[in-house]
Amino acid sequence: MKLISRILLSLSPIALLGVASAANAADFTFNVPVNLQNMHREVNTIGVTCRTFKVRGNYTGPNVVGGGHTSYVAIPLDSNGGYRGTIVVNFDAESGKSASDATYYECDLYINGGSVQSHTSSTGAAFESRAGTARTIRVSGNISR
Repeated sequence: MKLISRILLSLSPIALLGVASAANAADFTFNVPVNLQNMHREVNTIGVTCRTFKVRGNYTGPNVVGGGHTSYVAIPLDSNGGYRGTIVVNFDAESGKSASDATYYECDLYINGGSVQSHTSSTGAAFESRAGTARTIRVSGNISR
């Protein structure tokens, strides 16, 4: 049975777009490079969810500035179960909140519609990593201005 060998997400610089930007520009744009290796053959879609916060570690509603999720993207795995690409997540601050209040972000990987991080329904070979394999399914950090 083929297990996930490595899931790596790395986050390129975040663009916080101010009000002077184009009229239809999102407050937040995350370009998330995804590097999947030796994936189970059942993996056929991925998605990324990103959220921004006023402060790190507080997941309550008042601390959330905004969040967004990509549509699930069909991924063409190569013959070795690999995929390399960039997933773009755009979203605005929630109503009544200012994008400039965001100081911290988190982005999580979803496989076949399930969060690899937290959903209890996300079990089975498609969600497991080989023992001793590096695995990064969440990226997070400070938002620099």
